[in-house]
Amino acid sequence: MPSIDDVFASNYLRAEDIQGREPTVTIKSVEAKEFKDRNGSSQMKLIISFQGAKKALVSNVTNAKRIAYMHGKDYSGWVGKKITLFVDPFVQFGNEIKPAIRVKPPAVTATPAPAPQAHDELEPEPDEPDPLGHDMDDDIPW
Repeated sequence: MPSIDDVFASNYLRAEDIQGREPTVTIKSVEAKEFKDRNGSSQMKLIISFQGAKKALVSNVTNAKRIAYMHGKDYSGWVGKKITLFVDPFVQFGNEIKPAIRVKPPAVTATPAPAPQAHDELEPEPDEPDPLGHDMDDDIPW
């Protein structure tokens, strides 16, 4: 079905581009660019490109601070780092509430615990909790 989004395509990501997904992406480049707002005043923003992606993210202050929290304030050091994009449906923009892209750390996958050895199944090690829930050390203050 034809869409006005096809005719007026943007080089930058919009919430609609990732709606319903939370892609984890690797940062390819970051550059500062000056934008004019509706009132004609200038504002610097970061343009973040991702490996394998056609569109870049125009980062607002919120997203830039989140990435800085994860990967440091020096945005030249963000190249090669991973972030996860998601849509927050309740972002205030002026007097409106609209969906917007936000960033968060990538999900950490847990490493499975090794299978117990035959001798581990008979009795727990002294430093490990008893699998039946009995107190192993009465000196612990909690």
